[in-house]
Amino acid sequence: SLQRTGGLCPYHHPGGGEPITIMNCPCIFNEFCQILREHVLPKAMLFDFEQVVVETHPPVVVTQLVRVRYPSPAGIQVVQLEDVITFWGPVTLADIFPMGEYKNLNLAGKLKRWFLFAVVVGMAKAGYIDSKNKPTPEAMHSTRSQCLPGV
Repeated sequence: SLQRTGGLCPYHHPGGGEPITIMNCPCIFNEFCQILREHVLPKAMLFDFEQVVVETHPPVVVTQLVRVRYPSPAGIQVVQLEDVITFWGPVTLADIFPMGEYKNLNLAGKLKRWFLFAVVVGMAKAGYIDSKNKPTPEAMHSTRSQCLPGV
């Protein structure tokens, strides 16, 4: 899978630990936000979805994530669809989800993981999550003061 995805997926933390995978990234993201978002962002504010036509014959409309927000020591971080496209580069959904694997995921589920994987790897690289994919002490300590409304 690393080869097919140009070395992007799964993501291995420098120095080892638990890799970030296409399947565990929603869990890592949700856990991070649950721990840190108290008084920061209501859950509805984390995700923006849009209806997108993904195939033309016949038209297939899917609800796709286009923007994700999460609390961080540097304030609310916003990851846009363009950022995720840049992250993956030439890697396609078919590279990440080969035919016959991940049968229990529909297209919307695949697109959500495709998006959140890029978000979570960014969180790791920024030092917001540790090698066990949990919020770092720095993230825990600094985020509340940075993200509280009106502070």
